[in-house]
Amino acid sequence: MNFEFHNLTRLLFGGRNLARLGAVVREKGKRALLVTGGGSVKRNGAFARAVASLEQAGVSFIECSGIEPNPRISSVARGARIAWLHIPSHTDVSRPVDRVGAGELHPILRSPQA
Repeated sequence: MNFEFHNLTRLLFGGRNLARLGAVVREKGKRALLVTGGGSVKRNGAFARAVASLEQAGVSFIECSGIEPNPRISSVARGARIAWLHIPSHTDVSRPVDRVGAGELHPILRSPQA
């Protein structure tokens, strides 16, 4: 079997990477969509660390919260609408999307609509 796979998604694993988040996002633009789930990311402090890193790097963000595991199409559409309204394509060509939290949120970021 012959095939080629080209994945443009950059994944950073581990809590220590939260301190680098702002700098990594800043390489791509000045605004980001921060996608979160049910709230554990706020309770465990990861959200606050991510926000601090983004702010330190001069990256503004809008949050799309409450995304459930195996997101419904309505959640994907909500995230896409938030990104479209708050991260205009004429300001940031790359329109980075950042996910902080559990792996179940990954599908919303991979959606063609997001």
